[in-house]
Amino acid sequence: MIASCKINTGHCPVFFVGEIMKNSDSEKKHGNKGNCNAKKAMRANTHMQIRLTDSEKSIFVDQAKKNGMTLSKWVLKVLMENVLTKQNN
Repeated sequence: MIASCKINTGHCPVFFVGEIMKNSDSEKKHGNKGNCNAKKAMRANTHMQIRLTDSEKSIFVDQAKKNGMTLSKWVLKVLMENVLTKQNN
């Protein structure tokens, strides 16, 4: 039987898509948890809050989705591009 499910293992959800088989006593479960524990290039260590209207946020969310990004990553990318462009002028 083919199935998919989300298994919550603490901080990092693990997704399983595949064939469900009955476990025998001789089978051992692996400890792989995907890439959630991989070292990140640069880990964010602070927060920034801004206030904006619902319509402004909606515009930003739509643009982030169109670019296949989270809102946070999209906002950071746009801000950094803007700052770097102004520094080079």
